[in-house]
Amino acid sequence: MQPLGLTAVENRLYLRHLLGSHNFTITAQVLNTSGAVIESIRETLLDGQVNIQRDSPVRRTASLTFFDPDRRLHFDSNSPFGSTLFLDRMIRVTHSTVVPNV
Repeated sequence: MQPLGLTAVENRLYLRHLLGSHNFTITAQVLNTSGAVIESIRETLLDGQVNIQRDSPVRRTASLTFFDPDRRLHFDSNSPFGSTLFLDRMIRVTHSTVVPNV
C-alpha cells in the first residue's frame, strides 16, 4: 500500500472503515511512457483484478475487461490512433476508498 500521509489516528479510522461496508471509486487511464495521461477509460471498464507479487521482477500484473463494442479504444498494435496500447502505452488503475472524516 502506498503511504497515505495520514496521522496515526486517521490511519486507525481508515483501517477500521475498510472492515465494514464502504464506498470506493475505480479509475483507469491510458498513459504515455512519461506518465502523462492520454485519456480516461473508466467508462468502459467492466471488471478486472490487479495482482501484486513483492519478490517478482514484474511486481504488478492486471487483467481487465472493457466494454467497447464500437472499438473506440483502438487497443490494437496496428491501429493508427493515439490511444493504442503497445510498448509506448500503459494503463493506470486507481482504487480510491472514501472514508468520512479523514
